Amino acid sequence: MATTNTAAGTANTLGDRIRDSRQASGMTQSELAGTDYSVSYVSAVERGKIRPSLRALSWLASKLNVNLSDLLAMDVPFTAETAGGVPLAEDRTQNAIAQAQIDLAEQRYAVARDQLEAVREGVRQPSQKIQINLLLGEAYIRLGDGEKARAVLESNLKLTRDIDPVTQEQSRNLLGEAYNLLGMQMLAFEAHRQCLEAIDSRIVRDPSFELAVLHNLGNEYSRLGQAANALTTFERASELGRHLLTPQSIADLYLKVSLGFRRDGLIPQAQRYADMATEHLRAAANRQLYAQVQSSLGLAYANTNDNARAEATLQEARDLAERNEDDESVSMALASLSQVQLAKGDKKQALESAKQAQARAKKISNTQAQGRAQLALAEAMLASGDSDGADKNFSAGLELLGKSGSQAELSRAYAHYAALLRERGDFKRAFEYLERSQQPAR
Repeated sequence: MATTNTAAGTANTLGDRIRDSRQASGMTQSELAGTDYSVSYVSAVERGKIRPSLRALSWLASKLNVNLSDLLAMDVPFTAETAGGVPLAEDRTQNAIAQAQIDLAEQRYAVARDQLEAVREGVRQPSQKIQINLLLGEAYIRLGDGEKARAVLESNLKLTRDIDPVTQEQSRNLLGEAYNLLGMQMLAFEAHRQCLEAIDSRIVRDPSFELAVLHNLGNEYSRLGQAANALTTFERASELGRHLLTPQSIADLYLKVSLGFRRDGLIPQAQRYADMATEHLRAAANRQLYAQVQSSLGLAYANTNDNARAEATLQEARDLAERNEDDESVSMALASLSQVQLAKGDKKQALESAKQAQARAKKISNTQAQGRAQLALAEAMLASGDSDGADKNFSAGLELLGKSGSQAELSRAYAHYAALLRERGDFKRAFEYLERSQQPAR
């Protein structure tokens, strides 16, 4: 009898491979669907009526105990129509794109970057070049390489002009993140503002994209010191995020988008969102982003001196992230919570929250999250009277932020540390760190 992996690797279509893997595992469609999907959805996927998202495929592969790459290995989009007419180079490029999407989803950013760079120069199809630039831009950003991300994403804005407004706005949103890495705050703000304008004009209607843009724009307002605008933006993001927390609410929201496209006569887009309404696994990613939005909303409340609401919102963010088993978001919420608790004068609890934030950050490879946690711990230790320990952790936190490539955040951290040193009467070091905060991004 064939093994599960063999079944996944020899069937002709994606649906066939999923069905054969399920049967080889001795599972019924109901058992595979579990509580996350319906039996009708699994049946439609196996019959090729629905093409599942990458996240849904990742979940199915995990349930079937097969590699995601095995399920996708022989699956070339549009094979039924173009099996004899797709040049080999284009076929390889499409496979590289699919594999890069998997690598990005599983946070193998360097692998995705290398894969995409290897095929990019030889690509002739404009649609493939656009897709590669978008994915490559994301990989560069996650690796902290703002300059390269800026180059490919600015190129994508030109390539997509007048022909692909949705991908153009997706590129612009990522470009804003690249500008932030380079310390170009006004350009970052303008990029995310234009994305929201496209959303409000109904050029882009994807609720998940809207949530990401609102999160980015709220952070831009915070960086620019516009606390009221940041609060309004995060509140809008929070309200939208509540509709993206459960599989049913996601399906309802996507169905509304689908009906809107259908009323406008945009049938392919309507069908796409109708298919997406049947998927449930996107809730995991939305829960993670919603937890991050709540952390940012909590800080926005703190910036307006509403510490009670700030603490309650950050506790909610922490609880959400805990349920998602998302160490990065837990650490982010705890680091912010520590700052709010310090503002309330609760030094003991602030120190405990900061220690927990650091412990969570150590479990992940994100140097930016580690740096934030280290700085939160340093400030809590300073408030508790441990100046030596505080200085040690400040230095470590600043070094980690420097490695993350986030020049704008590093500059703010230098300025904040300079202010704390000045309060302690250490004017020489305060001036030194203030100068560092004003150095331009390299």
